[in-house]
Amino acid sequence: MRFGFGGSETGSMCGDKSESDLFPLREGDYGKGYKEHLLEQYKLCVEMADKISERRATANAFFLSANALLLSGLGVVSNDYVHITFSMPLTMVGVSLAGILLCFVWILLVRSYRQLNSAKFAAICAMEARLPAAPYETEWKKLRGQNESREYRPLTSVELVIPAIFIILYVLLPILTVIMRTDPI
Repeated sequence: MRFGFGGSETGSMCGDKSESDLFPLREGDYGKGYKEHLLEQYKLCVEMADKISERRATANAFFLSANALLLSGLGVVSNDYVHITFSMPLTMVGVSLAGILLCFVWILLVRSYRQLNSAKFAAICAMEARLPAAPYETEWKKLRGQNESREYRPLTSVELVIPAIFIILYVLLPILTVIMRTDPI
């Protein structure tokens, strides 16, 4: 069974919508070179999907580094605050808020990449319906067909855990710092 457009990383990468948008012309109406052009377009779509995955990894590395830097800075400010008698610095609150904002932007970007990848892979799977082999569709079916205890987790659901952990750290570190200052261990 072949799939068309629709779906997301949490459902079928290859949804069940009509292929008419992707294939406005039937092979007979297209003319000479239909299969060759289809194969070239398929290769281009796969290459573009790979490039999106590379950009996604680069973006994740940037956000991970930026958050690690901010959290390190927050740790330094927190350490100074615990050991020196001055009121909670505005810097500590500002760094925490900046980090939380950065994490929310990261979450939005991950979701955007998920939507973009879903659309790209839906097009790739629809094109595979007209090619001799369907590796992406087969891979997706195999990943989703594993038993419940070892079910495949889409990359997006794993990616979203990391900014959530950073948000928790940005909230907890100032609170723990205040507690440590008032009642040092």
